[in-house]
Amino acid sequence: MPSDFTATLNLACAATGPGSASVEGTISLIGSGGARELSDGPHRLRYQLFADPARTIAWGDGSGDGRAKAVSGLVGPTTPLRASFTIYGRILAGNPNAAVGNYADQITVVLNY
Repeated sequence: MPSDFTATLNLACAATGPGSASVEGTISLIGSGGARELSDGPHRLRYQLFADPARTIAWGDGSGDGRAKAVSGLVGPTTPLRASFTIYGRILAGNPNAAVGNYADQITVVLNY
């Protein structure tokens, strides 16, 4: 049976120049085109990330179809741009090597502006 989870991605951008600037862009995940894997030594759990709470829009699946979240705001040397994004995940059913443990994976996030 699949198991759902959420994670929060926090973004903070600071400016190094003397003035403020408007930022308009997108944030996206880079994917491998298939299910991702959490690992704990030899044990693996397959999972997928989604852009919506219903978990119908895969995010970072390698499809390159523009699944990105908008980022906008004002950034300055004393006023960083801050944004938070919820990432919806699902550990897929049928993980034959599953065991109790501390599983981890690394994802890559790209900010285009």
